[in-house]
Amino acid sequence: MVDATADWSWSFDIHNPDAVYEAERHEAWALNPEQLAQFLVHNATREAIYAAPARLSAYFLPDRALAEVLEPLEEVAFGRWNWPAPGYRIFMADDMLVEIVHTRGGSAWDIEVATLKTETLSRLRTIPDADWRTPGA
Repeated sequence: MVDATADWSWSFDIHNPDAVYEAERHEAWALNPEQLAQFLVHNATREAIYAAPARLSAYFLPDRALAEVLEPLEEVAFGRWNWPAPGYRIFMADDMLVEIVHTRGGSAWDIEVATLKTETLSRLRTIPDADWRTPGA
């Protein structure tokens, strides 16, 4: 499997079907912390975020604004991937999926929010210090 930009690849071992290996382009293969079943669910969850009909993104979101976004959500206990960036995490509620990652400087957060209904996002638009953008718009 390859990501959309062909920077990361994943491979499965036919001799150990639960093992998943990952590598950034031109780097050595390393064992992914997830077994195949969890890896596939994890990947499907990320795909659901990017395929959702209603999405918002924010960049350089401060900690206090992130806390407001995540207040009603629970973290999904996936293994730690290095892609799309080390330390990224996924949170969810009945009607929302959220992916967060520290910005490159580590002092703020980049965030992607996904849901089925646009009106679900209205609460987020009232959070101070959040510069929301609609992906693809």
